[in-house]
Amino acid sequence: RLTSDNKETREAAAKLWTTWEMSTSYLEPNFARINQGDDPKFAAAFARIETHFFVNLAWLPTPNYILENVDTIRHIPTFFTHGRYDVVCPFKSA
Repeated sequence: RLTSDNKETREAAAKLWTTWEMSTSYLEPNFARINQGDDPKFAAAFARIETHFFVNLAWLPTPNYILENVDTIRHIPTFFTHGRYDVVCPFKSA
């Protein structure tokens, strides 16, 4: 709906996306950020940029590119650090 020909549909979708993202990005509600969803220009830009990244697979050639090529970096000591309250990027997606 972010690419709808209907302006009202686009704005509603952008507001929902931005409000959801800002509501889940902080442990405690940050109303200044959440309310940014009420600004149609901000919400449209924010939602379109984020979804453009996802739709284009973060510009990786395949959805599992990193896992498919893990042997090239396996020798690098690596640790995952994850916040227990992170609902935007759950650890199982890391």
